[in-house]
Amino acid sequence: ESSSATLQTSSPIATQFVVDAEIAGGSDPVAIVCWISGEADISRKAEARRRPLSALARLKPGAVIHTAEGAQVMLVFVDGSRYLLGSASEVRVGRRGVKIDAGSVQRLESVPAVARLPRLAREQKPGKRAAAGRIRHARLPQTSFELYPHDQATLLHDAPVLQFRALARVERYEVEVSDLRGREVYFVEMEVGTPEVVHRTGTRSRRLAGPELDSVRVEIPNGVLEPETVYHLRVSSLAMGRRTLHGDTLFTTASRQHARARHQLARQAASTDDPGLLLLLADFDYRLGLWREACDSLARSAIHQPDQAVWAEVKARFECDEPA
Repeated sequence: ESSSATLQTSSPIATQFVVDAEIAGGSDPVAIVCWISGEADISRKAEARRRPLSALARLKPGAVIHTAEGAQVMLVFVDGSRYLLGSASEVRVGRRGVKIDAGSVQRLESVPAVARLPRLAREQKPGKRAAAGRIRHARLPQTSFELYPHDQATLLHDAPVLQFRALARVERYEVEVSDLRGREVYFVEMEVGTPEVVHRTGTRSRRLAGPELDSVRVEIPNGVLEPETVYHLRVSSLAMGRRTLHGDTLFTTASRQHARARHQLARQAASTDDPGLLLLLADFDYRLGLWREACDSLARSAIHQPDQAVWAEVKARFECDEPA
């Protein structure tokens, strides 16, 4: 028995309505499955062997989606168009939309940000950038700092937050961010567990409230980092005015285009609490290297997703320990 939930959407598109008549095959995916409630299958042809459809699966032109009784599937295409497949439907995926062979489909509000994300249409390869899901396993051999971001993972240049693990019996730290030429762009000296943090950027200084947490957050002001830039992060522990231990890593900042798109998608997801948009946001963050943000979005999606198996499978795939 399905535990499906019904999304409240716009009026349904009539059965047999052709959104895109071009169903020719192609090498690149053109759509992503961002929400499933109930059971659904996928095949390459109507008579071909079916296999279970999974959340966040990439779909190529010619794919045939079958939904069971009471099931729903949400698809998002690379141009931002969004469709909700209804109960007992059969839909063929085209390059820019779907052809309905059975059942009904509802056309939903589009997602403008996706139109500017060409990586949604292809499987992203990490290259020099470490997979975001492995960040939590990072352990620097000379210290027990757990730096985030790590191994050239991505940070948003206009909302950058660094994190590191405070060491036992160590209260004072220096956090320095520099470019690859060695020029300091940000510096903060902080006392963890005390009410003050001495903050310095350039020649300016001010005092901020300091956290009393094992995991220390460092929020860098907007305008300090540039988009699409590689930075060096160093965290040093201080004792008797001397640096005793330090941890180093590199990270990159997302492009201005991707940061803007991410913010737009995040606002749309937040305004609707749509589980499909939250899952799409989590996937977008994960593929950009924003691992913590991806796990946060996934946790929010779990609250609104009645089918626990969907987000639990993605949670394991993203290597999120717990919903944040």
